Amino acid sequence: MSSGHGLYLSKSRCYDSFKDLAICTKEAKLNGSTDRLQCKPLVVDYFECLHHTKELKLLNEHAAAANVEPTSWFCLWDRNK
Repeated sequence: MSSGHGLYLSKSRCYDSFKDLAICTKEAKLNGSTDRLQCKPLVVDYFECLHHTKELKLLNEHAAAANVEPTSWFCLWDRNK
């Protein structure tokens, strides 16, 4: 991941989020900041890019509200089970 190369030698999908997070944490260390919440929005964005948890939750909610059978694998996946 930190190399920036994806599966087919192009830039990986989450590399930009990773780079922003790395810059934020590096600047926080250089400034001597001990505030752990300073980079939290970037951490949330990076984890969302990696795992799509918010997107999956939203898709599952829409499928449940429409009372339809999920047709793709990501609608079936539920981390709480």
